[in-house]
This record gives sequence, structure tokens and C-alpha cells, in this order.
Amino acid sequence: KKQAPNPDKIVIAAWFITHAHSDHAMTFTRFAQAYSKKVTVEKFVFSFPSESQYKNDTYLEGKELETHTAIGTYYPTAQVQNAHTGQRLYLRNAKVEILYTAEMMTGSLIDYYNSASMVFSIEVEGVKTLITGDIGVQVASVMNSMYSDATFACDILQLPHHGISSSPQILYPKMDPAYVLCP
Repeated sequence: KKQAPNPDKIVIAAWFITHAHSDHAMTFTRFAQAYSKKVTVEKFVFSFPSESQYKNDTYLEGKELETHTAIGTYYPTAQVQNAHTGQRLYLRNAKVEILYTAEMMTGSLIDYYNSASMVFSIEVEGVKTLITGDIGVQVASVMNSMYSDATFACDILQLPHHGISSSPQILYPKMDPAYVLCP
């Protein structure tokens, strides 16, 4: 609120949801319940896989539907964009490039829902931030085969999956960030 040009009219250009696990998507639901009358969200960007793409994940049950319901309830006029690998979005002075979505896992079931995490970069005024959700080794292998090393270079990295040992260590030397956000 202190940083908003108009503290009485806060506008978020886009809210990105990497995947539907509670510690990612449900944060939005709680935020919307508390602040939807005070904060406008213009666009939501996510890429949830179809149910046929993943094995039953009881931790996930209802989370995608709950996210869609919360958007419709609290932000009915917001645009909803289903992201796809390779898309570029321009939001104010930010360039966003979608690097990975679950659709890249064609032909194989997603047995670990973190592999459905959307990966994207945001570049603002020459500073590149890489958002990796909760990706692990499986996604890192797919991305490593798709992109040149330069794609992963970033100034700021959101550490995948809270930094646990299943994180995509193969990509870290290519990322080489100056700063790491460890959720």
C-alpha cells in the first residue's frame, strides 16, 4: 500500500499461479477473501493440467476448482489466461516469457504434481527473474533438452520447491543468479 501510486486504488496487472498446490494457489484464495474490495487484479495467468494428465493426487483434490471459483467470485471481471509454453506477455514495463507448462509432458502421466508447475521469466528494466514454482528433476531434464544455457541465466531466482533435494540441480549453474528467493 505504501508503494502504490494511489493507495486507495491498488491494481495488480497480473497474478501468476504456478500450480494448484495449497501453498501456491490457496494463498490467492485467502488474499481475495481479505482484499478483493481494496485491490483490483486485471489478469490471472496459469496452466493447470487436465485431469487425464496426472495420477490421482489427494493433496490436489478440488484445488483447481477452488481457484477458478475464487477468481469468479472475487474478481469476476478479470481476464483469465491459460498459459502455454513459448508465450510472451507484455504487462506494463515487464516482459514475461512462459518457459514450461505441463503440456510439455505429452505422452506421460504426471505422477508428481509439482511437475505441473509453470516456469516463466519476468524481465523489468534489464533485470530478469526466473520463477520456477516447485519443479524438480523431471521438469529440469525436459527444460534442459529444450533450451540453450542462456535461457536460464537470471539475476534473481525463485528457488524451486523450497530448495529441497529433489530440486533441479542440473540447471543451477546455468541460472547463476545474483539473488535467490527461498520461500
